Amino acid sequence: MHTMKMTKRSLLASLIIAAGLLMSTHGYAATEKSKTISPEEFRNRMVDWAIASELASPSGENLAFKINVLTNQQITDWIATIDDPAAFLGSMERVSTLLAEQGADKYLASGPESDAGARSAPMSPTTLTTLFPPDYPPGSGAYKDTIIDAIAGFGISGASSTNRCDASDWGDYVGVWWPLNKGIDTLDGACVVAGCDPIGIACAVTCGILETAKIALKVAAVPLEACDIHQGAIDGAEIEATYENTKGLVGDVSHLHEDLGAHDANIEADLAAHDANIDADLAAHDANIDADLVQHDTDIKALLENLQGAVDENQRLIKITMARQLEIMRLLITPSGRRDINPDVLTCTGDDCPVYPALQLCANGTLSWNCRN
Repeated sequence: MHTMKMTKRSLLASLIIAAGLLMSTHGYAATEKSKTISPEEFRNRMVDWAIASELASPSGENLAFKINVLTNQQITDWIATIDDPAAFLGSMERVSTLLAEQGADKYLASGPESDAGARSAPMSPTTLTTLFPPDYPPGSGAYKDTIIDAIAGFGISGASSTNRCDASDWGDYVGVWWPLNKGIDTLDGACVVAGCDPIGIACAVTCGILETAKIALKVAAVPLEACDIHQGAIDGAEIEATYENTKGLVGDVSHLHEDLGAHDANIEADLAAHDANIDADLAAHDANIDADLVQHDTDIKALLENLQGAVDENQRLIKITMARQLEIMRLLITPSGRRDINPDVLTCTGDDCPVYPALQLCANGTLSWNCRN
């Protein structure tokens, strides 16, 4: 703002005193110094430096904004005040780098480190549920001797305290057991329809087959039942573990939900405080801008008023000069014995100066009474 005021005052002074030579010399110097440094480059470097400075140490002066709104002519005039603009910008670039590095180190050291640590830390790990392993059947003792070893004795592989019977082997036994099971129903029906007495000789053949089939079915069912018992024990252990772990997960999720709720509340509070700070900064910035605009308008109006006064004064002097020039022309073409100066020309102050109408002048510029046809 101060630079803008000085530039306009200089312009007004130059209009009043017509100091053309001084302004020409200044413009030449500014042009010479800005040959290698453009206003855009100078402005950008300055704004970068201002921003870096503000980050390192907030001043509240809005320097970057004020630099950015300068016109190219103002920037050029600024460059003209620097003996070696290129060296100046080189130093500024190095300073801006140092400020940026210092600001980054300061930011990492004071702010985000603790916040990042809080975010990266596990959320109450000691409260998480411990894994509930399946309570598989024992791999030794009576269960192993009665169930697992029995399964293995029938040639069914794969069975262990944690593994089920081999599906292929189990399928082979099912292929035996299932037809026997269906046959039992048929044999039992035939024995009943024949009215056989189980101790009688006549029906010994039919009912004997039934009894044999029942025994075969029981034998065939032993390994299948053993597999069913074993696989049921494994299924029960895993179902129980799934249930217990699911309960733990539900509790953990509930706990995490509570932690997230508290975290959200903290974030909302931080954001609210941040918004309040931003609003306050913007309000202060707006107040500064409003005050600067009011002062700027006042300065512009004052300068325009002064300029208008100078223009009016020049117009008055031109009217006086024109009246006197025309009077001189009239006296020059008037015979010497008849010359009589108009006293109003000598005392007029501008608008009251006598001026000959254009119709009194001939086409060649002489007065009408001396024109030649």
